[in-house]
Amino acid sequence: MKHLNKVLFSVFRKYIRKNSLSSIFLTILGITICFFAGIDDGEAIDLYIQKLQSLSEHKIHVNQITSVRNFYLHNNDRHPPKEHRHLTRHEFNKKKSELKQKWEAQYNMVWPKLTITKKGTTKSFAFEAHHIIPINAGGVNHWWNITPLSPRGHKLLHSSMEEKACFSHNLLEQKYLRFVLKIEGLYKKNFKNYLPKLRFVPGQFSF
Repeated sequence: MKHLNKVLFSVFRKYIRKNSLSSIFLTILGITICFFAGIDDGEAIDLYIQKLQSLSEHKIHVNQITSVRNFYLHNNDRHPPKEHRHLTRHEFNKKKSELKQKWEAQYNMVWPKLTITKKGTTKSFAFEAHHIIPINAGGVNHWWNITPLSPRGHKLLHSSMEEKACFSHNLLEQKYLRFVLKIEGLYKKNFKNYLPKLRFVPGQFSF
């Protein structure tokens, strides 16, 4: 019970007064709302793909999006054991070039490169290969599950609430972020033209 109270209080501790019956009630109420009023799996993967697309330098084909979406919605093993993750990562490191070649064949283009010019010297680096569905969340090593991302885009995606709302292993965090995305979506749909610009920042909370 003490552990449960600690988890519940950590969510809203910056906004409510601790060690009171009212704060416990409000926290439990807030958690309950988050669990039942957030976006579902389909909406979560769609928002994640939209975020990915906004950080990518190339347009992801509909066929690839469909494959990713179907896999996510029908995958019952989103928390694979540590040994399985290590094996999948090891396999990826061995097959990375092959997977890129298959991706190139599907898109009829060369895997993108990042060109940097510094002090008169120009260097080119291959874009990083991002697992759209992460290995930690049951992602597989198929061409449709990788996409090129710049180092900056890759970092921003991994720190985004859209990715965490899809793939976080912390159920409380995942449900909370899905609720935030739900509220943000309602705001954009109904009040964007009438209220000041608003962006929810879930990082205020600690899970």
